Amino acid sequence: MPKSRLGYKEFERLTKSIGIFSEEDGKDSLRRFDSWQINMFQFYVELADIDFTIDDGTRRNLFTKCLSENLRLRLENSILPQVMTEFTAEQLIVRVKTFFRRKYNAIVERVRLHRRRQLQGETVQVYADALKPVAVNCELPTEEYEHRLRDIFVAGIADDAILQKLYEKEDLLSQSFDEALVLARTMEGARDSVTATRTSADQDNASLGGYEADSQGDLSGVEKRTQRTRQGYVRQKGPCFGCGEMGHHRWECHGYERTPRSSNPNARWARKEATSKRPSKGAWRSRKRGGPGPGLYMGE
Repeated sequence: MPKSRLGYKEFERLTKSIGIFSEEDGKDSLRRFDSWQINMFQFYVELADIDFTIDDGTRRNLFTKCLSENLRLRLENSILPQVMTEFTAEQLIVRVKTFFRRKYNAIVERVRLHRRRQLQGETVQVYADALKPVAVNCELPTEEYEHRLRDIFVAGIADDAILQKLYEKEDLLSQSFDEALVLARTMEGARDSVTATRTSADQDNASLGGYEADSQGDLSGVEKRTQRTRQGYVRQKGPCFGCGEMGHHRWECHGYERTPRSSNPNARWARKEATSKRPSKGAWRSRKRGGPGPGLYMGE
């Protein structure tokens, strides 16, 4: 069955499906245009080409129709004195890409690449992904690109343990950037697994009540016993302040004799000494009048 030409209604319906691309300020304008051109424009045009005949003129008209008014005017001014009908759809797409392509200084980008280091809390994969866009703009020779990027990646790793393991590899010089990245990711995953395992084991021991080593590293003596109090938290029972034994507090000790407060002569003498040092009323009155007074303190 022969294909029919794309009518006006189908043209408008296809334009709505593709959507209007508008120019926005930012670093990702070229990436956004490439994504729109591949995932929206090219996809729907190939889908419509199954049922309708879409020649290059129809593709060109669809492309210019799906551009915003400002971007279309900018495209028309860039091709003057020629008109859009003298260009193919692919030529217009390449011309629009030049609007978003920034001009980079290779020396500045190389300085940025060499100064880039792995940040705190940044994984090895995120660090490697941040190096690639900067390296593309450095205009490095093709034969040196992989090795230069590998050396900068290895030198910028923040973890000393991973860096030491990489330096111990005898064939590291012959490996590419992707191979060095795989090695670093493997070491990082092993480190995180060990940390997670030890943390989980420590939490289990704390919840069950294990053993704690003393100063000589002997586990035979000091057992942690826990008791849940009314406040809802766990209090660890250390040595008793009454008898010195482990496993109970002083108020739970049966061998500790409590001395009544009223029978403690030192406490009463302390209270008496404290009250005797208070200034007398006569001393305060004489201070107000300006004289020395009969005596500054009681008992003098």
